[in-house]
Amino acid sequence: MQRAGLKQLTMLPQWATFSEGERLQFQQERIVAMLEPEELNEWREAIAQAGAERTFFIAQPFHCAVGTKA
Repeated sequence: MQRAGLKQLTMLPQWATFSEGERLQFQQERIVAMLEPEELNEWREAIAQAGAERTFFIAQPFHCAVGTKA
């Protein structure tokens, strides 16, 4: 970021949350692919319950940097 000429850099972790849409579906598919068969039923039951209660979401970490170009 500094080599790009940015000054007054602030770097921090950030979270993106998804409660609907294509990105949520993508993340669910990634999680399911990593589960052991015996974990899959528990996952599906939890998703069904959270869906019925409208409380399901996934949060994904990413890095963020903000600066100004002089």
